[in-house]
Amino acid sequence: MQNSPSREGGGPLIRDSRPGDSETDRAQCECVAYRTSMREGLVAVWNDAFGSRRNFLPMDIDRWKDRIELANQGDAFEPELFRVALVDGSPVGFVHGGIWEGEFLTSLVPDNDPSAGGFGAMGHLSLIGVATTHRRRRIGSALLDSLRDTIGVLREPGLPLVVDGRVFNAFYGNFFAPRPPLWGTTEGVAVAADDDASRAFLENVGFKVDQIAQSLVTDPRIPRDATRQAYEPELDIEVVEDDDYQAILGSQGGTSFPYPNQSHSWVAIHDRVQIGYLIAFPFEEGPEEKRWGIYSLEVEPKHRGRGVARRLMSRAMEFWRERGVTEVEALVLPDESPGAGRLYASAGFESAAEWLIFA
Repeated sequence: MQNSPSREGGGPLIRDSRPGDSETDRAQCECVAYRTSMREGLVAVWNDAFGSRRNFLPMDIDRWKDRIELANQGDAFEPELFRVALVDGSPVGFVHGGIWEGEFLTSLVPDNDPSAGGFGAMGHLSLIGVATTHRRRRIGSALLDSLRDTIGVLREPGLPLVVDGRVFNAFYGNFFAPRPPLWGTTEGVAVAADDDASRAFLENVGFKVDQIAQSLVTDPRIPRDATRQAYEPELDIEVVEDDDYQAILGSQGGTSFPYPNQSHSWVAIHDRVQIGYLIAFPFEEGPEEKRWGIYSLEVEPKHRGRGVARRLMSRAMEFWRERGVTEVEALVLPDESPGAGRLYASAGFESAAEWLIFA
């Protein structure tokens, strides 16, 4: 994660000088905090900006109420940090962000030591969208400025603004489906690799591409080459299954998994110790049926390369086939984990989308 360039006195540098922009367009835009009276207009903006994108749900009024006004009550959602751009009183865009601080910030940025000149708090940008008919009018820049200024009022002026590409705020996208880091474009500032306009905007306001991610999908009903699937493990392991359970590697137990939809876990145990797990969720919203996503697949480093992950994947495939699941999706960062890509390829996963992850 990297900070965007700063103005003198702090804060991200907002610059957007593409042809066709004008200060007049921006002056006609008013940025305000989210209000429930904006529901209908924001639903329209959402569907225009994101409705056709992979893993983004089309919105309606009831879903908007459930996902924003009910699912995000309390500390999880601050209306002030959901900024709405109005033109002639109607919503034409929005931006959502938040503030990291304290132990949570330390867990995200371990080398951020306030006593050594680091930041005691950090603002983040999670999602930004502008109606297609109002793009290239500096409305995106106005929204970013409004978010930065609001973060300064709530905490302190001049906080750095970074991109939240790791999806910690359960706010938008497929809330009732998996929410792993960088889940497609469920949330976080990830754009399709061929979306040149979004890339140009984000780079123009100071962010840059940090990583490339791939959505991988497979149909578990399709028979795979038996020679690829057959595997004699070199390690004596037992695979157990459980619902809503998260294994703790290196321990003899785990914990319940705090997500609203039912998860399913496969846990590899060797000598009574948990050495690997695969956690997946069904998609519970959207037009797709019988669709699951892999939240996490991990094996203790000292046990990798010994067939643990393959055994877990094999058991999961059996589970999905028995239930008639038609598609399973995973998301990988090839540069960070080339081994994960090879594992998924051996299980029949193929690339369905490529994303640029900004920092």
